[in-house]
Amino acid sequence: MGRLDSFQEPILGAHTDAVVFYALAALRHLARHAVTRTGASGAATVRAGLWSRPTSHPSRHRSSAVLQEDPAPLHLVHDPGVPISPYVRRLSTQAHDSATGEAQVLLEDLADGGTGLVQAASLVLGDLFQNYGLAEPEQITREGHVDLGAWSPDMHPGLRHWSAQSRVELLPAAAD
Repeated sequence: MGRLDSFQEPILGAHTDAVVFYALAALRHLARHAVTRTGASGAATVRAGLWSRPTSHPSRHRSSAVLQEDPAPLHLVHDPGVPISPYVRRLSTQAHDSATGEAQVLLEDLADGGTGLVQAASLVLGDLFQNYGLAEPEQITREGHVDLGAWSPDMHPGLRHWSAQSRVELLPAAAD
């Protein structure tokens, strides 16, 4: 966050790689907990949100001790993966202080990993990204694949490790 885009304008941005990676990991973790620890099964509504600052989250109470100057609304950004580059590419056409996306999913699909996890994440994140003027995250497909070529190169090692553990198929990057 807080880096410069190619026009030298400061932007406050949520990096799409981080949004997608954390959503995939969190969805699987939470679903596994629900299925194995509580015995939950079947359909569930999943909601994902982005807030420009933690104190603007609906679950936080605002107090005079916490109030700060409101930051600029968030854009969605992507790091081109150029070493030592201070720039990010702004992807979104709109910025928001907060936005949410939601989808109906099957808990078992999320908990089991694999194609169902990526498909469910694509639905909820597609709904979230549409608030920012983007149709869907480019890192994952509705068919349940992870497109390695759409991720910043520094994410590849961790993504490969996570995908092997989660039984998620990676579409190879052009250099692979």
